[in-house]
Amino acid sequence: MSELNQLLLNARKKINLIDAKILDLLAQRMNFVEKVAIAKKNQGIEIFAPERELELLKRIEKEGRLKGLDPFMIREVYRAIIEGSKVEQAKALNNVVRLGFQGPRGSFCESAAKRQSVKSKITTFVPFDDITKIFDGLNEKRIEFAVVPYQTSFELGADLTIDFLLRSDYKIVGDTLLPLDLSIISPNKNRKLEDIEKIYGTTWLFTRLGKLIDTLLPHAKKCEIFSNSFYVDAIQDIENKSAAIGPTLFAELNKLFILKKLNSRQTGLIGRYAVIGEKIPVPSSKDFTTIAVELPNKKGCLNHFTNILAKDGISILNINLVYLRRRFCEHVFIVDLEGHQDRVPLQKALHQIKKISTELKILGSYPAHLD
Repeated sequence: MSELNQLLLNARKKINLIDAKILDLLAQRMNFVEKVAIAKKNQGIEIFAPERELELLKRIEKEGRLKGLDPFMIREVYRAIIEGSKVEQAKALNNVVRLGFQGPRGSFCESAAKRQSVKSKITTFVPFDDITKIFDGLNEKRIEFAVVPYQTSFELGADLTIDFLLRSDYKIVGDTLLPLDLSIISPNKNRKLEDIEKIYGTTWLFTRLGKLIDTLLPHAKKCEIFSNSFYVDAIQDIENKSAAIGPTLFAELNKLFILKKLNSRQTGLIGRYAVIGEKIPVPSSKDFTTIAVELPNKKGCLNHFTNILAKDGISILNINLVYLRRRFCEHVFIVDLEGHQDRVPLQKALHQIKKISTELKILGSYPAHLD
């Protein structure tokens, strides 16, 4: 073995020993973090203290500089340690809620999930490949809530969401309107838009943004991929003169270069996502209720349905006809109504609707989203 190889081998052995010591020290730190959290709880002191975090980061950066370390690296490392400490404290206090979403990481669905919060809880986000696996996760108690496509024509699973809600006891407990921020992304940061020869994207994006894409990328051939989840594979095969159009968060998480951002104000694109859980929230100052109703095949039946709501002064916010091929019914109306199922006048109207419908199921009552 050459002297150089021996030197490298010895250095790597020492680095491995140092890494082992770092892990041991991190484990010791987490043990103290849990003890501090329990002590704070017993004394009624707020568990999470942003001012303490800021003080810690400033001190660590200063000490790191004195040791010749990059302050940015130190800051990022300790931010990760602080976030990990929060999760450990939450676990110690049974204070974690797990929120599933349809992946991959960086999808619009993840962006919608990150808009959610549960009071006094630390939220951890769990990606799933598809809607079926999300509901499996709920059934197996691997997650407490899930964010799923609800009224979106660009993501797979919106129809499956309705199908699972019809067949299960899970409810819509919230929703969110997500402005869709897109980017033209590439592994090559120096690539000019006019030189791009191929652009990868979903059929839906090419349909909605075809003219804009043609203007920005006049020489690019559109290469359709099945869904956002295929960006992972498509990006790996991108050539120097290729790019993709997709979620900005995807580019950021996968450390790809953003050639141009297309925010929702430019594209006019917005998606609606539902939060799924077990228990319907208590009434708030303003609520929505979503129902699935099958009406008999009789003349004027839909008119009768809308008249009941109009009589009680209940607004129909949205109505969709969903075709199903199951014994439950051939098709159902999915209707978003203003109000909460436990409050008059909606409670009264639902009682009347049940009398005229073949089937009626309340899919959820939840606080109205912020426009």
